[in-house]
Amino acid sequence: MAKPKTTIFEYEVDYEGALKEAKKIAQAIVRTYPDLSYDTFIRWDEGVFIEFYGQNEEFVDRVINSKSLRKRQLDLILEGKPIYFIYGGPTERNKQTNDSSAYKRTKKKKAR
Repeated sequence: MAKPKTTIFEYEVDYEGALKEAKKIAQAIVRTYPDLSYDTFIRWDEGVFIEFYGQNEEFVDRVINSKSLRKRQLDLILEGKPIYFIYGGPTERNKQTNDSSAYKRTKKKKAR
């Protein structure tokens, strides 16, 4: 007999708040590492994604997987603001999906 599902905790997801927080985090990272650029977008029912672009994949990976950034990410998820960091490749590209409602892209930012 299968055990009934139990809910450990519930929280509301604040996509708009997560998007604002994601932009702040991404801008701070790009200020620190001007070789990087980023794009932010929402995937409903998943969270907000910050896609970082840079020529050196290992460097970008080290930045987005740093201990302090991962701790901040966990804290935000627990606050109901799911933000995820991903590597987008060496240069920004305009992604199009079949289901345009799946993404809410924001203005692309480039390092100066």
